[in-house]
Amino acid sequence: MDLSKQSLYFLMCIWLILSFGPSIHSENRGLEKEKALFFQSVQGRLDSIPSPKEEIHYRILKEYGALWTGSDPEVKFPPKLIFESEADTLSYQENLQLDSVSGNNCRLQKAALSQLNKAQSEAAALKLKITPRGSDSCLRSYKTTYDLWLSRLEPNLNYYVSNKKLTQAEAQKVRKAPLNKQIKMVLDLETQKGLLFDKYRQTSILNSVAAPGSSQHLSGLAFDVAEFANPQIRKILNKHGWYQTVENDQPHFTYLGVQNNEENLKNYGLVKKAKGQFSFWIPNI
Repeated sequence: MDLSKQSLYFLMCIWLILSFGPSIHSENRGLEKEKALFFQSVQGRLDSIPSPKEEIHYRILKEYGALWTGSDPEVKFPPKLIFESEADTLSYQENLQLDSVSGNNCRLQKAALSQLNKAQSEAAALKLKITPRGSDSCLRSYKTTYDLWLSRLEPNLNYYVSNKKLTQAEAQKVRKAPLNKQIKMVLDLETQKGLLFDKYRQTSILNSVAAPGSSQHLSGLAFDVAEFANPQIRKILNKHGWYQTVENDQPHFTYLGVQNNEENLKNYGLVKKAKGQFSFWIPNI
């Protein structure tokens, strides 16, 4: 490289640093601020907050942690990210103030239900409905979360074996693993081999069903909406504190209590991920 070319190269490097360096540093500072706001929001609501080294718990916090940022003082949050058994789950659920969605055997915490009722009344005035998507759309048991996990795990293991992406021995090793190890094995297959375990093998299993004991539905603060595709319905639900908080799970809404105010959601350390016409509010960690 001759002297004139060296000079030109040097000047270009200086220009790039001066032009983009401040914006890069500013963006990083913004991300760190959002992360700090999130951890500040959930502090004291969880018995312990995992570090990135605690892979499974940290991943659960990243996927479902928006739940613990809720602003309604009447809400009782789960004290842990993952319940270990039915008895463990019931010890929390038995202390919740629950009531049923009108006309359905579908229970939510009363504070969340109160705002859902208001959203339903507003929708009815527009001749619209907000209804549960299925029988397990509200509060769930630990067993239900485990059965849903298996409903994704088993068909996909069989599929990958039949397509020679896994051996029968590898699939059996996943099946027989203790649950905490099984979750890690599935997530490792997704990230390391690209073998996705949602219903249609297009995204992570955690965007389709929660790991057993980790579902937001265990709290009575999550509601699967039949009419989720209607933008008017989503707007009404947002107005009354209900938001989509699990990326790619379009019918799933979580009660955060923050009423139709994106700046407030950001102040809790959440960021908006737009996917087509849908917006998901998730922790930026």
